[in-house]
Amino acid sequence: KQAKAAGWYGSGTEVIFAWGGAVGTSVMAAAEASKDKWVIGVDVDQYAESATVISSSMKMLGNSVYQALVAYYSDKWGDGTTWVLDSTNDGVGLAMDNAKWRKFSKSDYDALYKAVQEGQYPINNKYDIGVNDLGLKYVKVTEVAD
Repeated sequence: KQAKAAGWYGSGTEVIFAWGGAVGTSVMAAAEASKDKWVIGVDVDQYAESATVISSSMKMLGNSVYQALVAYYSDKWGDGTTWVLDSTNDGVGLAMDNAKWRKFSKSDYDALYKAVQEGQYPINNKYDIGVNDLGLKYVKVTEVAD
């Protein structure tokens, strides 16, 4: 994974969203060996793992535990209950306390997150669509499979 990430950085990629366990460590190592290359971490704020982490896509575990405890103590907790945790219930977010975005501030993030929560930017929650069906205008995404 590190060699693949190094190749991407060498070809001009600036930021890699390192989604998944040991992948993050490999991508961080490749970014550290390059100049001005960055990583977006996953699950928790990974800023302490590498100076190359500009932010992390986080599961807001504290919020989800709190919501579960409220449900339990309100007698609304049922066996086999499935919850979807997303922006509408603060179940996901970006780590902004230690973020290193050059042109994206915490207030920018807060405004964008609120707009997402209000439905101004609908989130596609379909898992079986291809990259070309995302309708992206400003970001180029290359789908890679091993």
